[in-house]
Amino acid sequence: MTKREFFTAILAAQNIPAEISAYAEAALIKMDEDAKKRKTSAASLKAKAEAEAFRETVRAALTTEPQSAAMIAEAIGSTTGKVAAALRKIEGVGTVEFKPEGAKRKTTGYVLAEVAEVAPDSEGDWGEDAEDDNVDEDVPF
Repeated sequence: MTKREFFTAILAAQNIPAEISAYAEAALIKMDEDAKKRKTSAASLKAKAEAEAFRETVRAALTTEPQSAAMIAEAIGSTTGKVAAALRKIEGVGTVEFKPEGAKRKTTGYVLAEVAEVAPDSEGDWGEDAEDDNVDEDVPF
């Protein structure tokens, strides 16, 4: 049980003395403030920028031919674990696809995802899904 779960359980409990509930509430507020400071610290922002740059380097090393994380790591001079983690993150965004290789799928490969060229038709419509506004425009890739 985490501290947050513990203090939340105290607040949800009945017949708890007021001073204990007040302590739990204050502890949760302090935890939230500390978390906010960590997310906006200079070191955190620098680490995020470095991670983005590394993911872009990994993405740039990909081709349309399946490559393992080890192959990409060797090509860019990094570790397999770091590249594999970056690939999983990039795969979640949709610019990379996981393709099993081999008859028994013992090895894995990553390729650039096929991104369709999308353009409006002569009437300015974007196709059948023109009304679908579920597009995340904040995706970094």
